[in-house]
Amino acid sequence: MGEGPLLVLAGAGSGKTRVIAYRIAWLTGGQSLSPRNLLAVTFTNKAAKEMARRVEALLLPAGIRAPMIATFHSMCVRVLRQHGRHIGLPAHFVIYDEDDRGSLVKESLKELEVTERAATPGSVAQRISYWKNHMLGVEDAKRQARGLWEEKLALVFGRYEERLRASGAVDFDDLLLKTVKLFEEIPEALAYYRGLWRHVLVDEYQDTNRAQYRIIRQLTAEHRNICVVGDADQSIYKWRGADIRNILDFEHDYPGTKVIKLEQNYRSTQRILSLAAAVIDHNRQRKEKTLWTENAEGDKPKLYRAWDEHEEANFVAQSILGLRGEGVPWDGIAVFYRTNAQSRVLEDALRRARVPYGIVGGVRFYERREIKDALAYVRLVVNPTDDVAFRRAIQTPARGIGAATVERLSEAATRAGRSLLAVAADPPAAVTGKPRRSLEEFAALMGRLAERRAEMTPPAFIDHALNATGYRDALRAERSPEAETRLENLEELIHAAEDYTHADSAPTLEGFLDGVALIADIDELKDEGSRVTMMTLHSAKGLEFPAVFMTGMEEGVFPHARSMSDEEEVEEERRLCYVGVTRARERLHLSYALHRRIHGYGVGEPSRFLREMPEDQLASLNTRREAPPSWAADAVAYAAAADAVGDELPLRVGARVRHARFGEGLVVGIERDGADFVVTVGFASVGRKRLSLQYAHLEEL
Repeated sequence: MGEGPLLVLAGAGSGKTRVIAYRIAWLTGGQSLSPRNLLAVTFTNKAAKEMARRVEALLLPAGIRAPMIATFHSMCVRVLRQHGRHIGLPAHFVIYDEDDRGSLVKESLKELEVTERAATPGSVAQRISYWKNHMLGVEDAKRQARGLWEEKLALVFGRYEERLRASGAVDFDDLLLKTVKLFEEIPEALAYYRGLWRHVLVDEYQDTNRAQYRIIRQLTAEHRNICVVGDADQSIYKWRGADIRNILDFEHDYPGTKVIKLEQNYRSTQRILSLAAAVIDHNRQRKEKTLWTENAEGDKPKLYRAWDEHEEANFVAQSILGLRGEGVPWDGIAVFYRTNAQSRVLEDALRRARVPYGIVGGVRFYERREIKDALAYVRLVVNPTDDVAFRRAIQTPARGIGAATVERLSEAATRAGRSLLAVAADPPAAVTGKPRRSLEEFAALMGRLAERRAEMTPPAFIDHALNATGYRDALRAERSPEAETRLENLEELIHAAEDYTHADSAPTLEGFLDGVALIADIDELKDEGSRVTMMTLHSAKGLEFPAVFMTGMEEGVFPHARSMSDEEEVEEERRLCYVGVTRARERLHLSYALHRRIHGYGVGEPSRFLREMPEDQLASLNTRREAPPSWAADAVAYAAAADAVGDELPLRVGARVRHARFGEGLVVGIERDGADFVVTVGFASVGRKRLSLQYAHLEEL
């Protein structure tokens, strides 16, 4: 009993952790398997501790000790400590954490004299981790390099590996790779662990990468006593190396596999499950299963169509207050969004409504590094004596100005009673060579920005500053998911400046900074008691809440624009939607906006995932297309004007217009959209944009 391969397809909310715990108890208690001969692996320390807690509760009363329950990495540490010497690892090898890795990358960049702005230690470390997660070595990276920049990164990778070896160290990715290497090259070591761990259980198998897959195959290929638990429909981490093929191909890898489907959901109402099933059924790469529940049918999930992201955020805030009034605790409510940048408008609305909230897996919008970096430039333009802003701006992006140079600059500024920026324009004699030139160039750059300040609106100035300083280009050059997220956040900062500009009769950079400072000050106040949870959908996996809000359900937002040209990427986005929907226990709110700045002020199209949900399972809260009450005056004015002139439109094709951010452009098309007009404008700076006339504030020239 218990022999051979077993695949447990555990649907969302099916109690898989309980199943694993009971299987371990059955094997050790019921089948008399010695605990030392069983290995259970999962991904996070939290998951391992929870599994161990449940297993101990079952085994300790019977006087049986728990088996080894570990993360992949901690299991590999045990193996390498015992046998790593056979592949050249020192007996007391050191494990470098993220900070150590960053320091080593920084040293490698310096040695190779790689000084490009895009070559931040963090971004290069992420690229090295990507290569290792895909089991690519230095030579592989060199062969696959596209262009001079990637060739340089491959060289840095090589130097990084040399320095790791010289230090007698490994990084976290190496723990997996070195274990694969040990098992491949030292058959005696592999035979030992195959004999030791005669039964292997793997949790969240859909999240395994190629190295983890290889380790499990190496351990179990002979005795084939492997039990994996997972759900292909919840495979959402391809971007960090997870390979859905590992679970899809399991029966091919282990012929004769017994498959058990856990299809009863103990979490959600039947209506919520029906929506989730309708969406995920559109995926091809999956293992067929049908979730069902004995829970109540429940209320229909609610669908809200907002005019724009501000109305959507206000809907979320007011609905949360309504739920609170019905007795739902703050911490029983979660707000999900696809990208971090979307949190800004939602945060604003929750603050106005005095709803306490916390962000999981991230930080509040105005506390994010890239936002503080961008605002440092703005602060320095507004106040050239702001030395704190100077110290931040001078370092981002990298300009070859080290701490020692800044310290010499600071000493000179103190002696002269001047600001750091003033002294940077004429550095002290002790600063020579490239650091001196960099300081002078930075001071000249800030001078040029100060000259442009008066002729530009706050959003246009911030947009210009991000380009002029090279900050935006440095992030683009990283070509990493993290950099793309930071670029999206910078766009949202510009949107925040646009909101301020439209709300203030005499907008200035000072006024915008004052508003940001007040928001940041409010954020510092610690909320007492429970809070509403805000998070990206990727952070939501494994969690559940009585009430869930899924926002931004539009094409280009969710599914994300980056995924829409690749069917496999769209399927991963659909799995992400499935994960989001199945986090809700009792109440689910879905929302999308007709107009969102991410669409260039044009008309947003509802997400395909909404269209895949059966209409009879959704309660539509509104069906109107006209502007919300806050824009009623504008809507009436536009409608009245249109009625008065018949077919005459407010702008003619061929008219020249000016936009606060995009500059001058030519109207090449115009169409009515309810009470609004959508204008297509060709801009010299950004090409064509579809703009809502109510929002874009176009000035006809």
